[in-house]
Amino acid sequence: MRALKVTLSGSYRDGRKDVHDYVVDGVVPYNDSDVVEMHLQNRFAVKWIKESGKYPNSVRQLRTTYVDDMDEIDAEFSFMGKDIRSMSFDELQDLSVAKDLRSVPAEKGDLREARTRAYAEYAEKVLGRSVQWRKDGFNLMSEPEIVVGDAAPIRQAVKRVNQDDVNQMAFEGVNVESESVISFDALRKMADLKDIKHDGRTSYDSLYRKVFPDNQ
Repeated sequence: MRALKVTLSGSYRDGRKDVHDYVVDGVVPYNDSDVVEMHLQNRFAVKWIKESGKYPNSVRQLRTTYVDDMDEIDAEFSFMGKDIRSMSFDELQDLSVAKDLRSVPAEKGDLREARTRAYAEYAEKVLGRSVQWRKDGFNLMSEPEIVVGDAAPIRQAVKRVNQDDVNQMAFEGVNVESESVISFDALRKMADLKDIKHDGRTSYDSLYRKVFPDNQ
């Protein structure tokens, strides 16, 4: 996929407040230059300094960061074709550049929270749907998978949902995203109409089997 090979330089203060100059290289997914430069400073400069092996002193504070060179290349990234819910911290950083996700933490911490923020922002920015991730009882693993780069990022139900089920949902006033794809929100609404119990821990597949038991 399209990528950018970048050379950064600048200076930083270490734990003793001594100043050090640095020059580091790295590869990130392609995006507009102004977007990439923002993420480079926030997400990659310190990471590349630490990984270079040339600068043993800890980075306490970046003083300056300059983009000396930026060339377009082809590169492979492990986040492509992967469900956001199972991405590593480094994969989430690459995804953040590729899709300009700004809410994903730049420093390692709670991986579940980082995945949740990436999932919610990607869903809204790329897929155009809202994820109520701040709501009490929200469970990321109960949400439908989002596979980055997949032509069908919302879990497909083509082999399981028949037109009668789709028509039934439409008759009940439940919006279906297409003739063959049912979103998690639509599935929850249909479950409510059928008085099927579910909560934030109920997965898509489990709820689908309850709503459409004859399609298994």
